[in-house]
Amino acid sequence: MINELTCLTSLPEKHQELTAEKQELLDCLKHATNWIKTLKAELSSRDSEHEVYQTKAEYQIDILRQTLRDSENLLDKKNSTIIDLSKELDQTEAQVNALLVTLKSTVRKRDSYQQE
Repeated sequence: MINELTCLTSLPEKHQELTAEKQELLDCLKHATNWIKTLKAELSSRDSEHEVYQTKAEYQIDILRQTLRDSENLLDKKNSTIIDLSKELDQTEAQVNALLVTLKSTVRKRDSYQQE
């Protein structure tokens, strides 16, 4: 009975301690909840920034790829032009050589007629 009486008299103190502990835990929970909200807002902001940077980077990559394709096409055209000009130069050189042979032959004939 004395134990029960002691238990009953200590109940208000226990209740007060538990109420204080409960309030402390509620305050911690409120602080943690606010911190989580702050972190979520920061994460959302950084996600948005990341998406913007990623979109810009993808756009720039697309522009660079197109520029590269255009440059490769231009290079192919210039290479084709060089090949065509080289062939034309070879043909012209062959014609010049043929004309030189003809000229030398003609000069020899002329010289031989003049000597006769």
